[in-house]
Amino acid sequence: MSRILKARRWPNENGINMGNTNIIIANALIHHIGGKALNSELSPDNPETWRALDDLDDLVKVLWKRSKKNDDWYDLTSVLQQEIDGLSKRLKEMTDAKYKNKRKKEVFTR
Repeated sequence: MSRILKARRWPNENGINMGNTNIIIANALIHHIGGKALNSELSPDNPETWRALDDLDDLVKVLWKRSKKNDDWYDLTSVLQQEIDGLSKRLKEMTDAKYKNKRKKEVFTR
């Protein structure tokens, strides 16, 4: 959101889309906690990746206890949970692809 320089004030909170805000906060948390382990070094063989996912799962458990249906914490927690589920799905797909490639190599080497 840009600042109006001549007015010398920031936009009020009513002008901010909460859905976008929750996505930005969720991505910032994932980047802060996971760092390279969940970005450039994302791999099922990387123990840092699994440690970061466990830390994020613990954070989500705490946030679910804090949130009540239809409040800001609930919305943020659900967005964070979706992001974690997406990362977990990517890791599962990477593991499955690696396993399939390994099985193909075993079949061809016999």
